[in-house]
Amino acid sequence: MHTLLQSLVLGEDVLITGADSIGIMATALVRDLGARYEVVSNVNLFRLNMAGKMGATLTLDVSRQWIAEAQQRRGMLESFDVGLGMSDNPAAFNEMLENKCDGGSIAMLGIPEQEPAIGWNTVVTI
Repeated sequence: MHTLLQSLVLGEDVLITGADSIGIMATALVRDLGARYEVVSNVNLFRLNMAGKMGATLTLDVSRQWIAEAQQRRGMLESFDVGLGMSDNPAAFNEMLENKCDGGSIAMLGIPEQEPAIGWNTVVTI
């Protein structure tokens, strides 16, 4: 709950990376807090189905789909406003960075064991 409340989600497009029990609970909470779209990414189909049952607008098996595809399928004009990192996978973190809009926020609960390499050109804009 603390991670979730680090960002305002009312009317925002939210990306949740990781569909374990915490990511699935976050899905229901951001929906109840008024998020416009709740997109959940993971590689486990059972967990993605659970996230769908909890109200995710869209679930993505990132072993077969790109997060950018979700933006196109939902008709999103910009990238995600809020990213909630519930996965400890460094690739999930970097994909969240690549698909966050300028001025958007990211809150992390799942911390990768190794520090992820960050593409600073993705983070810093001139």
